[in-house]
Amino acid sequence: VHVRHYSAALVNLSGGGALLRTTAPLELDTTIEITLSLPGEPQALVLGAIRHIHDAPGNRTGERLIGVN
Repeated sequence: VHVRHYSAALVNLSGGGALLRTTAPLELDTTIEITLSLPGEPQALVLGAIRHIHDAPGNRTGERLIGVN
């Protein structure tokens, strides 16, 4: 097991999954742990699998959109 830590911005969160914006070198079907933090609430740890990867619109910094469910 290889543990790595990356930063990502949460673009969308719904019952069907999450959309993240990140420069992390993630691959399809990778299982990831996401730590969600909302003001005034305890952190929540969520497991998910990467289902799609697309270049972010206007991408100039290597950012990609990662679909997780």
